[in-house]
Amino acid sequence: MKITQLITSRWIAGFIALCAVLSAPLASAVDGKLEVASLHPLMSDLARKVGGDNVTVIAIIEPGADMHAFSPRPSDMQKLQNADLVLAAGKGMENYLDSLRDTLRGKPEVVEVGRKIPSLTIGKDELYVCCAAHAGNTIDPHWWHSIDQTARAARILADTFSDADPANKDVYKRNAAIYSKELKQLKAWASKELSKVPRSKRKLVTPHAAYAYFAKEFGFQMISVQGLNPEQEATPQLMAEAVRIIREEKIAAVFPEIKGRNSGVETLQRETGVKLGKPLMPDGAASFVEMIKNNVNAIVDGLGE
Repeated sequence: MKITQLITSRWIAGFIALCAVLSAPLASAVDGKLEVASLHPLMSDLARKVGGDNVTVIAIIEPGADMHAFSPRPSDMQKLQNADLVLAAGKGMENYLDSLRDTLRGKPEVVEVGRKIPSLTIGKDELYVCCAAHAGNTIDPHWWHSIDQTARAARILADTFSDADPANKDVYKRNAAIYSKELKQLKAWASKELSKVPRSKRKLVTPHAAYAYFAKEFGFQMISVQGLNPEQEATPQLMAEAVRIIREEKIAAVFPEIKGRNSGVETLQRETGVKLGKPLMPDGAASFVEMIKNNVNAIVDGLGE
């Protein structure tokens, strides 16, 4: 099933029940600051980097939460309504956005930060060794695993904040430039660390298909047995194919995820006897830099020589 088709009955019922809550008038920004509500922890992190002292960030979804199973409370909807902007990752990650926009009626604007970032498509890309066919040529929404694209998103967000708060345009542009420089240094560090993994061994076995943008940036291939949604179960056929490739390619380790559904990779580890690597951070990290450092260190520890 495509991610864009995963709108749950909980969301539909929740929006109907909350219409009365949303009839209240919009609130003004706190202390004159731009008030931004975020539907993704990494969009919250990005907003703080770009907004600095001129933006108040309200994290609707906290780090570690399941992005795919979010259901709003009345207090969440009130916060969303009172914000000046609502940030989403986009590309279908938040499958409820159409319902949210209908309920908010354009006030505030819902901004998909990843809309202008080039997409990868599962099932059409050579990044995948196997196990992507069941994704049905779906756009991969996990663009924030790319350092380059996150720097691009910082510039996009600077433009968005500048449109909403023209008086602080220069501040937002400067903050985005400073963060982009930090990300350039991060990529140089990551490239140096990942050079410890030979090109022939750059095959990343993970539960769900969250790392394609990272893989493209650093020359890895993916084996992801649960598709784009971590709630999906791996089929016996895909598990058998993954086991075969791990053995034939002599892949050294498979990687679970922090707070993930790891039964698939744990089964692969038992079947093949390879190392169970340190867990990767997929969707709900609090800090982009922290996530990249964690994942690079885990991959080098598992696959490096």
